[in-house]
Amino acid sequence: MKYPLLIIVLVQLTFANAQERGLLLSHYYSANTYQAATQNWGIVQDKRGVLYFANGAGVLEFDGKNWQFIEVGKGASVRSIAIDSNDRIYVGGYGEFGLLSPDKTGLLRYVSLSSHVDSAYKEFNEVWDTRVIADTVFFLTDRCIFSYYKGKISYLPLDEKRVYYLSHIVGSRYAAHILNEGMFFIDNGSLKLIKGSQQFSSLKIHSLIPFNGKYILCTRENGLYTVDFENGVFKNFSSLSALSSNAQSVDSYFKTNLFYHGISVNDSLLALSSILGDVIIVDHKFRVVDVIDQSSIGVRSTANFLYYQPSGILWLALNNGIASVELTSPFRYWNEQVGIDGVLSDVARKGDFFYLSTGSGLFYIEKRHQETFKPDRFNRLEGRYEQAWQFLYFQEPSDTTLLKPLWYGSNQKTHLLVAARNGVFEINKRSASKITRLELPYVLHQGRINRSYLFVGHENGVSRLKYKNGRWLNEALLCKTNRKILSIGEDSNGNVWFSENLGGVGCIVNAQLEKSEDEVFRYDTSNGLPDAAYVRIFDIYDTILFIANSKFYSFNQDAKRFEPFDIKSLNILEWLPSNNDTLMWRRISNQLLTDQYVTHFADSISWVSTDKGIFQVRPAKGYNYFNLPAPIIYRAINMDSVLFNGNNYSLVEGDTVFGAYLYKKIADPIIDLGIVLPYKRNSVKFSYSWPYFESDQPCQFSYQLVGNDEGWSEWSTDYRKEYTNLREGKYVFKVKARSVFGVESPVLEFRFEVKTPWYRTIYAYIGYALLVFLLIYSIFKIWHYKLILERDKLERLVKERTQEILLQKEELQVQAEHLRETYEWISEKNAMLEKQKSEIEQQKQKLEEINATKNKFFRIIAHDLRNPISTLVNSTAFLLTDIETLSSEKTKKFMGELNRLALTTYGLLENLLDWSSNEMGDIQNKPQRVSLALLVNQNIELVQNRLTDKNIKLTVDIPASIELYVDENMLNTVLRNLISNAVKFTRPGGEISINASEVNGKCVIRVRDNGIGIPDQNIEKLFRIDKSIVTPGTQNEKGSGLGLLLCKEFVDKMGGTISVNSRQGFGTTFSIEFPVDIL
Repeated sequence: MKYPLLIIVLVQLTFANAQERGLLLSHYYSANTYQAATQNWGIVQDKRGVLYFANGAGVLEFDGKNWQFIEVGKGASVRSIAIDSNDRIYVGGYGEFGLLSPDKTGLLRYVSLSSHVDSAYKEFNEVWDTRVIADTVFFLTDRCIFSYYKGKISYLPLDEKRVYYLSHIVGSRYAAHILNEGMFFIDNGSLKLIKGSQQFSSLKIHSLIPFNGKYILCTRENGLYTVDFENGVFKNFSSLSALSSNAQSVDSYFKTNLFYHGISVNDSLLALSSILGDVIIVDHKFRVVDVIDQSSIGVRSTANFLYYQPSGILWLALNNGIASVELTSPFRYWNEQVGIDGVLSDVARKGDFFYLSTGSGLFYIEKRHQETFKPDRFNRLEGRYEQAWQFLYFQEPSDTTLLKPLWYGSNQKTHLLVAARNGVFEINKRSASKITRLELPYVLHQGRINRSYLFVGHENGVSRLKYKNGRWLNEALLCKTNRKILSIGEDSNGNVWFSENLGGVGCIVNAQLEKSEDEVFRYDTSNGLPDAAYVRIFDIYDTILFIANSKFYSFNQDAKRFEPFDIKSLNILEWLPSNNDTLMWRRISNQLLTDQYVTHFADSISWVSTDKGIFQVRPAKGYNYFNLPAPIIYRAINMDSVLFNGNNYSLVEGDTVFGAYLYKKIADPIIDLGIVLPYKRNSVKFSYSWPYFESDQPCQFSYQLVGNDEGWSEWSTDYRKEYTNLREGKYVFKVKARSVFGVESPVLEFRFEVKTPWYRTIYAYIGYALLVFLLIYSIFKIWHYKLILERDKLERLVKERTQEILLQKEELQVQAEHLRETYEWISEKNAMLEKQKSEIEQQKQKLEEINATKNKFFRIIAHDLRNPISTLVNSTAFLLTDIETLSSEKTKKFMGELNRLALTTYGLLENLLDWSSNEMGDIQNKPQRVSLALLVNQNIELVQNRLTDKNIKLTVDIPASIELYVDENMLNTVLRNLISNAVKFTRPGGEISINASEVNGKCVIRVRDNGIGIPDQNIEKLFRIDKSIVTPGTQNEKGSGLGLLLCKEFVDKMGGTISVNSRQGFGTTFSIEFPVDIL
């Protein structure tokens, strides 16, 4: 049943029904994604949250965004991987074993340990098993166990008749399994048999899992067993089948499908993989809780290794890639792969059946009576139901059970009804029967006062049916409407309320009474209702409520108005305690298509539709939203140098392995490697990620550079930030992430320093002060000396010139007059020369631009003409020499291709001649009245064959009455080019439309296609000769780029305008506009 989301959020759903087994949210990573081998054999995770995979080509590192490949030895295939308490990773592969250690930039590199093995033990193949116990690392091969402890390698070899078959942890100690002998502890460098292990020594044990106080012993071919380990002895060894029927079913499954790997997920769940089957999740009673198969992860592949991430993600190392599954998520979903499609409209449960209605019909899941080891599939209800909407639990009128408010459950006497497009049906297990002839019913309601009545809201109004002695009688139309009825409720007085689609609310007075004519009142926004497309009616206790735009309203009978209502005032939590987890909904909030649905209010499971499928939402018990890792800076770059490569390490702690110093990798979110940058390299680029795997949505980040930024940045999905031209000083780059639930991660810090440039040091400033002082002193002394010299010189000149000045005074006055006249004449001539020079320079520049443009243009034309002409020359030469060897059909095809090339060349020349004539001024605008429809049809005939060849649909909508007062030849050229271009760039099977209309006083002609479109950066170049754009058509048709240039020039001459609107990949529209006054 569909209920308001607010009501569902207010209550804690307490009584869980049987949970249907659906698909889990998952993500699959193929070999193409991580760019390495397909097979994967092991998984570990460091304290930062970064994952490492043992891959068939090496080691893969995954931080949530980036995959890094680490080569092992000379490309050895890695079969096992382990990690110690210090985050050091150890790997074992084919003929190789060693560890991963960061270099000075934090980049993990492989360090071989096997290269230091004694020569007597160097010959080995696969390292099948790598384990870390305390400070010792064990590498297991078929014939030898290599143990590494504090820089020393020890050996536990076997002779040729004995074989190690994997190892296990028994009582926190390392235990190696020697096939056909038993399990052995390692004491003081020697093997010690574990008592009681002989009873399963011949079994190929793949996993030994502590569970429920015992060990689950999982064998490859012989199924599962239980065994106790007490006081150093294995006891009570027995088949898992002896525990229960559920355990027997699981045991049989793995005997049939061959066990491969298993782990304990938590205290109550086991994850077990098989070679021929799937991964199954079982609880402490060995009931199958979930199944991870091809439907869940999208690929059919054996899981070679399982790893459970504490945040609730189960990782699968597959034979064909890697997968992650949100195991503890409250969400399960179904899609077409498991039998269902359409958008959810309602859910119901009765007996052993769960029912679900969608826009595609009715579906059901029947309770499993025998384990299938598969996700539950939906089956279609027998019959044809088309669209289905609401379920209704119709209780027997004779059933006097007192119902709690809001409870809509069912029992054996309850009739399950459904409103479908073709009628109202009563469901009985896997089929249904029609109970009324009403068409298009949308909503059903059982009478509260007279419980034998069924009210049906349908396309034409509200009708009433009566249930009596197992039959449905007296179909009566209570209210006729022009809109479909979407909701029905009933108040304590027996009045039936209904809401119409886009039509407000109505009330049928005393609808429980059989009378000749029903009294109906209608209400809308004038009565206090909000302007809403849909009003939902909800009857609770003795109150009837109306929900519009997510707000509650009640009806004031005296005032005849709807008033806001506080839902909390009903105290509906008196029997349903409030504690529902709403944070989990953020996981799929951006995918929701519908409201929530529950089978009844005591059901702890709700259902919603998303674009991924139909989701089942279970209670989120103990889900940890807040234990998040910090982000990771996986690369910091200083110009052309790498400063940091992702792995933080200690500058003071490390160890030496066979003479080589290794840095100690640490998970500290504060990265301080003592990085000091020269001032001339004061730019840093950070790339960051987040090892958070619980959402398909891109991670959101916020960052701050302390010392440069004033505060934190806005949240964004960008994962890079670059800083340039930083001033000298100490900096701390901080970055944090935000989960899909809106919870922020811890902050990661990266510290560095930019050195002060030498010219801004204290010594430089002292030097600057001394230089300034000396400069000022020197200037003063020189200036003082020059003043003395100038004074003496001036005194001499005064005496010499006094006489000359007196004599020349009169002469100067005369000359001054002549000079003034001469100056005016020269100034005038200079101004004229400057003006002429400026004009000549402008003309020269313009001529150079025109000459360069024409040169470029003719190079383009020559190139475009050379290709078809060259093809024509070669083709005719071929015909002259080999025509006798060709059949008539091939000759005809060849000649057709030559004709196409000739037509292409002719079209290029025709555009070139038109453009040349226009440039020479030979083409004049000679307007006359022209039929636009006639011109368009003539040009369509020219491209009809091309339209047929490319199967293009052409639509022409040009009123015959439109005549244009334009130059017929120019408009013909414009239309020819635009239609030809539309055909050229439209894909086979596409569409072209040509239409004309008068818009805002202008005649607008549009040529539209849904072809390849034009990139934004090329649109402004279409009508420019110096920016010729030549693009081949969808069938490699050629062109010169002149067509649109001619269109632009001819339209301008005719007094019109041409424009283009295009979106790459979706098509192009060319529009030509002519003012009405030229028509």
